[in-house]
Amino acid sequence: MTSSDQDLLQEIESAILSNATALKTQWLIQLVVANHADGIRGPDSEWAIRRCYEAVASAVRDVVRRLKPSPTNPELSESLLLPGFDGVQIRYSITRDGEQCIVPIEQATDEELLTKAMELDRMAAGCAKHAAGLRRYVEGRERAITAAE
Repeated sequence: MTSSDQDLLQEIESAILSNATALKTQWLIQLVVANHADGIRGPDSEWAIRRCYEAVASAVRDVVRRLKPSPTNPELSESLLLPGFDGVQIRYSITRDGEQCIVPIEQATDEELLTKAMELDRMAAGCAKHAAGLRRYVEGRERAITAAE
């Protein structure tokens, strides 16, 4: 990743973390593109701005994913968690009126947070099924190896 890529990610992360209100991801993308697209001129400027928009949209998705607490980044994770609540984040990616938003937890509605909890329950059930499938596969493979000997 180039330093300009890192700078872009840092710019997006700073915009998210410094904002105390819910941010529509589309607004954030447009803000970042507007900060950089002014100097794009010429016959291919429309094409270049479109590619810029796509790159920024991808970077915003990366930053939103990165802002989720992770065991591989405990320092960042600590600052992203709500003190006193295991695993509860200070911001969540929530769909509002059909638009993806990054919402501080205190501004999320009960319904939005309960919907997020149901998503996490479904993910946990899916992970448990995946783990059981892997165990079943290993057992079957061990039996096949033992039978072939």
